[in-house]
Amino acid sequence: MPTRTTRESNRSPRREDCQSTRTSTDFLQFLSGRVRQTNTYIPQNANRSPEYYSTMASADVQKQQIEVSKSQQQEESAAVSLGKGAWDCDTCSEIPPEKEAYVFEEVADMTHPFEGIPTVPQRKDVDHMAFFCGGCRYRVTAYPDWTALKVKEALFKGGIARANKPDDVRNTPGIQKAEDIELIYAGQRMANDKTLASYNVPPGCKC
Repeated sequence: MPTRTTRESNRSPRREDCQSTRTSTDFLQFLSGRVRQTNTYIPQNANRSPEYYSTMASADVQKQQIEVSKSQQQEESAAVSLGKGAWDCDTCSEIPPEKEAYVFEEVADMTHPFEGIPTVPQRKDVDHMAFFCGGCRYRVTAYPDWTALKVKEALFKGGIARANKPDDVRNTPGIQKAEDIELIYAGQRMANDKTLASYNVPPGCKC
């Protein structure tokens, strides 16, 4: 009696089945290759000579030196004067432009950065105040409990009269005595007999 052969048993493998088998085989080979590569991995720098590491170390040092140089340049560029000159009334001497920002504590740093930008920190010098006259900034020892007249006298003795224009070009007498100085803070003219604290002037005011 002849054997009945089903259609499925005589059917040749479909293309999809071959592709699936081939894909599975390729994937297994890929994994085995990865394992072999992992087990036989050799670092790239395993055979490098000591001279190579010496060169790399030298390059790192040069990079650090460049970064330090850039940092110094940024610091120097930040310490720039206002360009109007500054005078120390305590020593009766000019403050060099390159030191003006340091003397008045105006060098920005990263103590309190704003969105990654350096800012000027809070001043620590509360023994000196700054006053503008004729475009120049004057530094003098002064305290809020001093009267306005006492501060004027300190400014006059310290050399604020140097702000006077030459006699042949000025139209006013200029500063001839301490009383000729007018102290103004927040739009208020200070009376000679009143203290700076009565006008809410803070210690170490540099405005």
